[in-house]
Amino acid sequence: MNGKLVAFCCERSGMVAWQEAQANGGLPAELEVVAVPCAGRIGMVHLLKAFEGGAAGVMVFACIKDSCDSLRGNLHAEKRCESTRAILRSVGMEPERLEFCSIAPPMGAEFSEVVRTMMEKVSSEEREG
Repeated sequence: MNGKLVAFCCERSGMVAWQEAQANGGLPAELEVVAVPCAGRIGMVHLLKAFEGGAAGVMVFACIKDSCDSLRGNLHAEKRCESTRAILRSVGMEPERLEFCSIAPPMGAEFSEVVRTMMEKVSSEEREG
């Protein structure tokens, strides 16, 4: 794997946090950000296609609980991540390579931290494997 990370970001929360994180610097060049109108629109196929396309790690940034403009999109996204982790496990991939994160718009520092943690996780797994 090449260390690429893919972040699916809700336009109302994750994208705003990403923009703040980007303005503060320090995000890896290997980060590919995909804007979605609502994290609830991200299907398992999108997550699996990201891995198939070479992603070492995939993250989903959704609205925090009880703050989703689409009411339950964040809950649907979290369930799809759980189901996708089970598929990853069944095909011999580390389910930890998929992260779900609830985030509010002004949480750029937290966005950066999740990305940094994922980068460390996939880098250490590649060294071990």
